[in-house]
Amino acid sequence: MAKYMGKLCRGVSMELVGDGYPSILFLDYGNIVKIHVTDIRGYPGQLTYPVLTTEYVLMDLPEELTDAQAKRLEKQLEVGAIVTVDEIVENEENNYSLRIERLQKLLS
Repeated sequence: MAKYMGKLCRGVSMELVGDGYPSILFLDYGNIVKIHVTDIRGYPGQLTYPVLTTEYVLMDLPEELTDAQAKRLEKQLEVGAIVTVDEIVENEENNYSLRIERLQKLLS
């Protein structure tokens, strides 16, 4: 667990470094942030439950988004949003790509 936005959240260390600021992947948010070691704690065993966050690649997006498109996309995919997916493709090493048809309409 590591302190994120003022509270302790589930995380995984992405690296072991000697500078005292390892990068932590926050499991329930998907963010990777450098956190000082004094703000990292062991996770209590009695509180374990499945990880619900996975990193995906969105298929069929333009190579570059305009600011307006990026804002519309962020609003549709905000934390806690329910997203309907039209296709899931498993890639190498258990990575996944998602196709969401309504996003194409949203971005055009």
